[in-house]
Amino acid sequence: MKQHHYLILGALLALGSACGDDDGGATDTGAEMAAGDDMATGEDMAVSGVNDSCPSFFAESSMAMAPGPQNQMGNCCWRASNEERPEAPELRIAGLAINAPNSLAIAANIALPDLFDNETFNWLIEITGADADGEVSIRTGFGRRQDGGTFTFDTGEFPPGVQVGTITGDVVTSGIFDSVVSVPVVDVVDPNLVLLTLPLRDLVVNRAPLDANRNCIGTRDEGTNRYALSDDDPSAGSLSAFITVEDSFDATLELTSPVTLSVSLCNVTRGALDGGTNDCREIPQSDWMVMPDSLCGADGCSVNTEGMTDACDPTTNAADGGCNAWQITATFAAQGVEIN
Repeated sequence: MKQHHYLILGALLALGSACGDDDGGATDTGAEMAAGDDMATGEDMAVSGVNDSCPSFFAESSMAMAPGPQNQMGNCCWRASNEERPEAPELRIAGLAINAPNSLAIAANIALPDLFDNETFNWLIEITGADADGEVSIRTGFGRRQDGGTFTFDTGEFPPGVQVGTITGDVVTSGIFDSVVSVPVVDVVDPNLVLLTLPLRDLVVNRAPLDANRNCIGTRDEGTNRYALSDDDPSAGSLSAFITVEDSFDATLELTSPVTLSVSLCNVTRGALDGGTNDCREIPQSDWMVMPDSLCGADGCSVNTEGMTDACDPTTNAADGGCNAWQITATFAAQGVEIN
């Protein structure tokens, strides 16, 4: 039985009943704590080699490819050190908390932690030129897990995006990625089976604060076994992107166990889980529980100022010139890995 199917299903069903914001398991790590210190004792976990808060993988998915907790280090559970390659750190996003839109956040923030821990949602980041202040090149996108717990960027259906950024001190920021960055959720047993794809337009890394050894972005809370992803946590990364109505309709969540479920990402994001794969564009946007707030076109995407319609009118159908996309904002954590 595929345990993560229960997790996704439960998250989606929560759309119909849950409300309020998820703080992402935020934890005050303390300003005096050095990077790599144990959150409970202050001991350097890179020396002790033990971090009990690291993921413990589902037996059916580990298959000797994913390392056990004893092989993951530091407060972000890095498995490959970037200390000897500070100019080109390689990382995997290991935690993500969507802040907006709320309809997607409710589902994703319940399901994503286990999808990351079980390594069925693998989003890689490779930064070149990170050893000194100035310009860097950032490559990011879907990663395929290899034997031994290493990763490789997908070169087929979901290629990575590349964009110029900057690093100041230990903080990396990016420009707007020109290409659509699509990161799929894959099946726990068959990694070639795609369950859902997030097609992200105009992706921007607003903040990616690396630790001194370039091994971590963010920290994993030993008390909750989750990454601390509060928006005001200075160790967490921050990103934004857009999902268009058109892209979201073409992305479909398919489940076969424990029940059969097929629902478009558009219907999930507009707050209509019972919409199935029906074309959400046939329903007036003014009737959507969560209406698009942005306009994407050939020149990029722009979002309405809160409470205003300076970019587009959410109540006007996209086909008639109204808002045609949702802006996604999120915080994230990342761990050092080896990218082949």
